[in-house]
Amino acid sequence: MGQVMGLWAGRRRQGLVHDLLSHMRLLLPEDPDRERMVELVRLFDPAARPASAGRICVDAERRIYLTRPSMVDPGIAAEAQAPPGLPVAYFVQVQGRSAPLDMSGLQREKRQLEQTAILLLNGLAIRLGGFAWPPPKAASEPLRVSVYMPGPFAASEIFSLAAGYIPGLFPEENVTLGSAGASAWRTADGGFRMEFWPRKAALVTIDPPVSLGDWQFHPENLSLAVLRLAAPASQCSL
Repeated sequence: MGQVMGLWAGRRRQGLVHDLLSHMRLLLPEDPDRERMVELVRLFDPAARPASAGRICVDAERRIYLTRPSMVDPGIAAEAQAPPGLPVAYFVQVQGRSAPLDMSGLQREKRQLEQTAILLLNGLAIRLGGFAWPPPKAASEPLRVSVYMPGPFAASEIFSLAAGYIPGLFPEENVTLGSAGASAWRTADGGFRMEFWPRKAALVTIDPPVSLGDWQFHPENLSLAVLRLAAPASQCSL
């Protein structure tokens, strides 16, 4: 019996090493516990909820799951070339809904779900002091932040608020934005730009994420500020 138990333990160990080497993963310094993790995932998608086998269902369509945590001892971390000091691992399970015979649709759906999962894992890593792999493509691109605001705001209010944090901000003449009812500002070196789309005008470009909850169904009541930095997102802190 001892040999059988040792065999299964060895297989589990090698399975974990393989997953750490090849699968999307989130490594944490400690387990935040399931309840806290559900709370954090709901910041990404309010539809997140506990699921079977200790997992977390991330989305309402039940296509993305966060697995229960696995413990990573120093030996496994070294063998999997994982960062030390992060003994808790979470993985992602993606379950597409395309018809089995629609291979191109299945592959396209899988890629989209994987990109969504990558954003989730990296957001959790930032909040929990962990490490996620792979990094999102957006991390190497110039930072773009969309801020959705319920209620009407004047462009002067938004400018005054931003100018308190960004010295040297001045209005930018942009005929295209102006004709749509939006306003724009920038710094002299072009390292920071900001657009403000008031309610109604924001409908031209607004695409509310699911993290907004019920507000995503009422974009006509949202104003939008878009912040653009020239530096890659991975090098920025806001």
